[in-house]
Amino acid sequence: MSRSGSTGSSDGEGRPALPIAVLVASVVALLIAFVLIAVRGDGRVSSVGAQLAPPTTMVLTEPTILRSTRAGVTQPADTFVPVVSTVLGDVAQHAPVLVAEPVRLRIERLAVDASIVPVGVQEDGALDVPVITDVGWYRHGPRPGEPGSTVLAGHVDGGGRRGVFFTLGTAEVDDLVEVEMSDGSMVHYRVTGRQQIAKADLPLEAIFASHGPPVLALITCGGSFDTLSRHYRDNIVVLAEPVA
Repeated sequence: MSRSGSTGSSDGEGRPALPIAVLVASVVALLIAFVLIAVRGDGRVSSVGAQLAPPTTMVLTEPTILRSTRAGVTQPADTFVPVVSTVLGDVAQHAPVLVAEPVRLRIERLAVDASIVPVGVQEDGALDVPVITDVGWYRHGPRPGEPGSTVLAGHVDGGGRRGVFFTLGTAEVDDLVEVEMSDGSMVHYRVTGRQQIAKADLPLEAIFASHGPPVLALITCGGSFDTLSRHYRDNIVVLAEPVA
């Protein structure tokens, strides 16, 4: 019960009730304070959930030789680093762009039908070629159909068995090559040439080019076998161009 002449209301215990307007003003003040804490004086977002580490620059190393005896282990795919807008009001974590990668190689005339796995380079700069039944795609280079040279490498043999590119040395001009992508699409090529090159003379800049017309480079070992180093002395390089 309230006493006569009172200017406010009270609850059952005689305490004055807090006006609704004061409650609303308090909530608004707290929200403004939170935003001021989260935004720095220059208008850039300093914290949205977990803090992101600054971007780093990756230096890619071209392979120096092509090994013929190592059954390499494929390296994990690059880690996607989320991007956060620095403009207040447009803060968004962008989803990674999914780009198809090569997953299978077919060369009908050479009886090649094999899985493609992404590979990188070893600590000594050598291209990391997978097991003898698979083809390795140099994952730091262009994908099939992109400008530059898409490099696929494989063993000619190993452990007394034929490798995936055992017949690559018999490739001829106009042989058809088919690369299946992870999204189900196909990229078709036509062989334009084949060379046997000493490993010491391999034109790495041309073979691993990251620009220029789209080219497919198929590489394996060849020539005579060095019994001391247990490696072939040469490389077989087959080049192909895209066809519609």
